[in-house]
Amino acid sequence: MALATLAAVLFALGTALRGLGAAVLHGLGDVTTVGNLAMAGDWLRFAAGLVVLGATGYVTWRLFFSRQWSALWEVAGTALASLVCAIGLLILATKANVSEAGFVVFAIGIGGWGVLIAVSAARRASVEQDSPGGPRQAGLRLWGAAAVLLLAIATGLPNDHATLATVGEAIQVPGYAGLALVLSIARARQLIATRHFAALVAGLWALMLSPVAQAISSGVVYAPPLYSPVTPVSWRVGVSIPYFIEALAVFALAWAALGRLGELPASTTVGSKAYPWSSRVRPSSQVPSPT
Repeated sequence: MALATLAAVLFALGTALRGLGAAVLHGLGDVTTVGNLAMAGDWLRFAAGLVVLGATGYVTWRLFFSRQWSALWEVAGTALASLVCAIGLLILATKANVSEAGFVVFAIGIGGWGVLIAVSAARRASVEQDSPGGPRQAGLRLWGAAAVLLLAIATGLPNDHATLATVGEAIQVPGYAGLALVLSIARARQLIATRHFAALVAGLWALMLSPVAQAISSGVVYAPPLYSPVTPVSWRVGVSIPYFIEALAVFALAWAALGRLGELPASTTVGSKAYPWSSRVRPSSQVPSPT
């Protein structure tokens, strides 16, 4: 949870810097400043990807050497998807202009997470067939996988084409809404226990507002010059607001992760016998948590 909080904070700061870069544009003399802020934001988001990659890689390494094979494949797959996401963020950070290749690679990584959730849903469905009286989770995991795959598709659509960019923004809305609904249903079924659940859901709903604001700003900023010329004011408002909304949403997710960290019992800290991310680990394994 500590590393998740750090990654979310870095990503939120990077997104906020991108929004700030758009907000300070007053004329041609500010173009260099805008570019520098955007580049700094992209590198911060890449750093967030590295944190996620380091966390999943560490867990994979500990599982391998402790021979916890039942959980190894899933965590290793998560690490691989995180690696692909980090590569996509690196491509975006090293490009002066918007890189479609970076978005596509990042989308592939997100899709990898979605596939892993779908596979876990299939495994859970087989367990529920053998134990019909237990809690039902397979359907929720499947819907969660569908929502993540929608976000992957939206991220991978070309952003340099106005129509496809608008379609991508429209697809993001049901993706984030689906995740929020799945988590809310899981909370109602007592599958999620945390006092900071409201911050988590609020962050997801706020993320849903970002593509809506982006779609609206596209009509304001990129309207045909004959009818509505692009002005510094329209650029500052139309481009920066979606970034600031997204940054606030990710900060809310970071707050939820930090609150969850404070709720974890002492048995889940480093050096303990508990292993919170797998219910099948033997109590005697003594595998430390990455956070």
